[in-house]
Amino acid sequence: EVPDFGTYNNEVSSIVYDSRDTEKPWKLVWFKYFVESDNDRNYEYSWIGVKSADSPEGLTTAVEERLFAGSLYADGEENPIFRLDTDLGEADLTKYIAFTEPGLVATPGGLYISLGGIYSGGEKQDIILLKFTGEHSIITVADDCTYIGTHLHSDNAATHGTYTCYSGSELVTKGDTFYLLVTPISNTPYHSHYNGCLIYSIADLDIPSVVYESKLIIPGFGRDDFFGACDYNSHAGNSGIMYIRPSLDFTTPSNSLFYIYASGADIN
Repeated sequence: EVPDFGTYNNEVSSIVYDSRDTEKPWKLVWFKYFVESDNDRNYEYSWIGVKSADSPEGLTTAVEERLFAGSLYADGEENPIFRLDTDLGEADLTKYIAFTEPGLVATPGGLYISLGGIYSGGEKQDIILLKFTGEHSIITVADDCTYIGTHLHSDNAATHGTYTCYSGSELVTKGDTFYLLVTPISNTPYHSHYNGCLIYSIADLDIPSVVYESKLIIPGFGRDDFFGACDYNSHAGNSGIMYIRPSLDFTTPSNSLFYIYASGADIN
């Protein structure tokens, strides 16, 4: 049962317009998890949620649906849920106790979602990719969902520096090219420190393969600057790659506010 004291947190959302759904093309996807009074995340009661609406404004009152969950999800919960490890029959997904930070891109062939697959202990996560082909809801049955594969293993992060894993995945496009944006994580100078943004190109979304392109460099930023969780929209004028950064000393994150900045740097 859900603990008696605590709250559900909603965070790391992503929004997309999926033209294949003529009734409710706007999709909002996010990570929802239960936090007990000691501020520990309870992944047994966590899932990826989704709302669908005919307009962005309509998402505020749209009904939340539980999209899917990881292997630690409590089967006795009040509502059944799609389990990626069991319902897809993918043994490779069993090691992920939960999924977080969804990135979205819609194509004529389906809706793709990048995710952070969290390992037991919560210290590492891989970046995986799913494809959904259902037209009127992101997912209804296992036949609508395909596991494309793991695009980035946490151990690969060390090839770019003293990083332990990746976080903050996002799928974006420019012209006919797809990109995967991720933030490399380190435990210095702080635990789970964000270290900017790595940019990978994807030649084919249906193949689990990426090519490293570059790292977002912000002039004047030092090695200890906390920034990342990047995004990009080719229609956003001269904004370039956008990123978040806390406004206060990140040694006290409970007192920090996050702001969105435009780097002006193009994706290629």
